[in-house]
Amino acid sequence: MNRVWKKFLGNLVEPLAYMAYGMFAIGLTMWSGTVVNEFTGIAVFFIMIVIPAFSLIIRDMWRDAKREVEWENRDMVDTLKGK
Repeated sequence: MNRVWKKFLGNLVEPLAYMAYGMFAIGLTMWSGTVVNEFTGIAVFFIMIVIPAFSLIIRDMWRDAKREVEWENRDMVDTLKGK
């Protein structure tokens, strides 16, 4: 297997894992809401879907802010060096 295929399959793992987790979370939410009770279904929904979604949003915002600061730092260093 060449490097392109390895990179492609490596990049494919994360979205597939998110999809599998989402389907599992939705199934568990529906099951717990039906079998156990509605309150448990709502609690499972918030614990397995809402909280991770907000966590991913915050993580992406942090990464974007960090990247912007790194770019600004690189630009300042280049300016100071005279490039």
